[in-house]
Amino acid sequence: MATLSLSLSLSPPLSLALALLQLSLSRTRWHTSVSLMCALCVPNVYPMSLSSAFPLAAQMAHQATSALEPMTEDEEEEDEEEEKEKKKDREVRGDDEPNDNVEEQNDSNFEKDFLKQQQKAKKDAIPGSRAQDKPKWQEMLADYQHLNSLLKSLARVAQGRAVATTGIASLSMSDAPDHAYGASPEIVFENKPFKEVDWFRLVDKEMEKVSQKTNDEIQRVRRKLAECRENCERWNLDTKDKSQEKTGDQQTGERVRKMLTKLGVLESEAKQLGQDFLALEKFVNLNYQAFEKLLKNHDKLMPGTPCHQFYMTKLRHQSWIRTDFSDVFVTLSDCHSLLRQDDSGTANTDAKQDFVRNTKKYWVPTEHISSLKHLVLQHLPVFRMWTGGGDSQLVNSVYFDNRQMQLYHGRMDKNPGAIALRLRWYGTEIKTVYVERKTHLDAWTGNVSVKERFTLEERLTVPFLNGSYTVNEYADDMKRRGKKDADIQEACKLFSQIARVIESKQLGPTVRTQYMRTAFQIPFDSTVRISLDTNLAMVREDCCGYAATITERWRRDERIPVKASEHTHFPHAILEVKLQGDVENPPTWVKDMISSGMVTEVYKFSKFIHGSAVLLTELVGAAPYWIDDISIRDSVNASAPTASNNAKRTSIAFRDEKSKGVRRGGAQIPKEKKYRLCKVSILGH
Repeated sequence: MATLSLSLSLSPPLSLALALLQLSLSRTRWHTSVSLMCALCVPNVYPMSLSSAFPLAAQMAHQATSALEPMTEDEEEEDEEEEKEKKKDREVRGDDEPNDNVEEQNDSNFEKDFLKQQQKAKKDAIPGSRAQDKPKWQEMLADYQHLNSLLKSLARVAQGRAVATTGIASLSMSDAPDHAYGASPEIVFENKPFKEVDWFRLVDKEMEKVSQKTNDEIQRVRRKLAECRENCERWNLDTKDKSQEKTGDQQTGERVRKMLTKLGVLESEAKQLGQDFLALEKFVNLNYQAFEKLLKNHDKLMPGTPCHQFYMTKLRHQSWIRTDFSDVFVTLSDCHSLLRQDDSGTANTDAKQDFVRNTKKYWVPTEHISSLKHLVLQHLPVFRMWTGGGDSQLVNSVYFDNRQMQLYHGRMDKNPGAIALRLRWYGTEIKTVYVERKTHLDAWTGNVSVKERFTLEERLTVPFLNGSYTVNEYADDMKRRGKKDADIQEACKLFSQIARVIESKQLGPTVRTQYMRTAFQIPFDSTVRISLDTNLAMVREDCCGYAATITERWRRDERIPVKASEHTHFPHAILEVKLQGDVENPPTWVKDMISSGMVTEVYKFSKFIHGSAVLLTELVGAAPYWIDDISIRDSVNASAPTASNNAKRTSIAFRDEKSKGVRRGGAQIPKEKKYRLCKVSILGH
């Protein structure tokens, strides 16, 4: 079962894209067993700016709309065949058959856990505890037990009274009378008649209550954080104010002790406000899970009036789910940065920019995203080069390769000198395009991998790719911008090398990656840099042809719908830890973060390799080792070419014509072996 997790600290637009993607894949048996942690939305939330700002989200919205149309008879038969194939696959793997007893046990376990959290919340809200203006957390929890009890009572009355429905409405046929067979069941509650519609009203009332309480608490946290930031700024200025320095060792010592005491108080306050936000997110998760469970139970107990799909759409419209609260982490980051008194480095203004680094990558389950952000910002500030309230920025990268996927296989086999080429831009408007080359070098040889890049104006991208924009013209443009001769020489060298590789290998756009990136770094200091990529999606881009033949578009036309088999999403966030200097001895807090249990290292994980392996199955001859991880199984299968293949495709296997075997991660597997999906996740759960 796929789990859709939501985070209060994820930005809405790409959360929207991810949500719509998952809705569009509803026929592939995606379920939302939600540990709620992202600002999920539904189509038409951003009706005016969606297409221009987030074109992929717009296409996914279009697909989501079509995905909700009634299924035809052929589709229903295909669906039944899919279920049979899944059943056979479960039998082969030895998985347990889902049954009502298991579901009832899950319901019982959830109710016990929910009650336990409710009792803990009451204990935490005892008068006399800190922060008297904190809300009583138990009031934020939906009354799950009460609503579930009423639902079961209604279901017992409704047993045997359900009538068959045709799914067709007649405008000339009157409704059945209240006491007719098949009418809405009725019980007595608080000495009054209580019907199913009254149950829905109670659900609406609980949603409104949770929404109000959540919004009140987030406003309290924001207000307290604003006050904390002012106090941190004042403390920072006082420590640098030499006019307050007094003569004499005793007076100086008293001032130092006073400032250190104030520092401890402010650090404790900032940390506690971060914990309050994480607690709020936890309770939002519990409430979302409660509503999800209630609605599923309703459709199971009273199938004659299904409501799950409608109410989940309504639920995702709620402000306490849809809104991006990541500005809280930006303010928290400012507070900790002021208290650390971070010193900014010097910006690199070279036209050709080199990045020599040691990078390790980790998968982060969505439920740990906010906690991880809170941990990191206590040591590194959120690095922002844009204006706005959120902590993340949209990043798009178009990777280049040829029909033989030479660059892909070179990176897969980790050949020394293997390169990756991409065009990258930041934000929703393409003004500057970064032409980047990443070169793999084996660390044991004493060399390190390098990323090099130069910039182009967007209007010059097509001329650069087809060769009509020459290196001499590029040099002249740089001179007009006042660049140094050394910078021009280096940038032109890289320009020529990349242009030569594109032409000689007949490279063209192949795969695009799109995600929201939160970066943590002391400005222009590369000693320790951390990035967290969320809402990662990948799209086929091999529709523009070879670079030399491109005359108009160098990326996908956003006006053309994206097929389900041409895009995929990755269910985890990607954490990158980039170190310079003494990479063998990172700071203690980095070691603690890695061993915290929130992250799992995935050696040499690559977005380009993953996207190519999932979306270009007919071209690649090897797949990375992580592709069979059970935690990403549904994501991989959802991009299968057809729905019928979705169930049959238990593993990605690619044929090698020479060996007549299956290559996987560069290793040969004999033809007679069947390579099935592993049952254990890299993540350990």
